[in-house]
Amino acid sequence: MNYIKKYHLSILTALLIAFISLINPNKMPDVSRSITHADKIVHAGIYFFFMAVIIYESRTNLTKSKLWLLSLIPVLFGAIMELSQGMFTVCRSGNIPDLLANVFGILICVIICLYYRPISKKIL
Repeated sequence: MNYIKKYHLSILTALLIAFISLINPNKMPDVSRSITHADKIVHAGIYFFFMAVIIYESRTNLTKSKLWLLSLIPVLFGAIMELSQGMFTVCRSGNIPDLLANVFGILICVIICLYYRPISKKIL
């Protein structure tokens, strides 16, 4: 129960991502026509945000090794979402480029956390 209290924002973010990942895309605004590869940018942004929420909720006892270990959570979650899109929906299909965009967003968040001085001094 303590994990639910401590990581309630991460859990809510994961539920929101799951909802967005599995609903019919015709019910969402289409930005992909106006910007090339916009869906990949959206994937990277969503998973960047997911990782940032996890980091925020873990900030009191975060180390470099724990940061890398925590980054596996959104990576695995993203893989499960891509598989779920292919298996449980008719209007979506999971694919490797989307998963790579997810991982890219997570990595950018981790790198900023590790090397951006004001953040790394407070967290690590």
